[in-house]
Amino acid sequence: MKDVLEKVEELRNGAADAQHQANQMALMGVANAQQKAGEMTIKNVEEVTARSRKVIDSMVEESKRRIERLSMVTLPDRLFYYSKWMAVILVLIILVHVLWGMLV
Repeated sequence: MKDVLEKVEELRNGAADAQHQANQMALMGVANAQQKAGEMTIKNVEEVTARSRKVIDSMVEESKRRIERLSMVTLPDRLFYYSKWMAVILVLIILVHVLWGMLV
């Protein structure tokens, strides 16, 4: 009977050890899976950031080109606007000069 009890005790201890080892391996597997998931997340975030940066850079370049084209289109408008006011001021100066000459 003593031999049977020792065998049962040995089997129980072996089962407890096996259970402890299984738990430790499961925890290590979870930790490894967490680490891999973290690395994959960081990699995916970096890829998305790089793609977003490229899109933003292309939008900035497109905006610069549009602004340059717009400034080229509006330059004649501005020249016309300023030259119109310069002509008006010149005509006023001439009229004042003529009137001054008539009065003096």
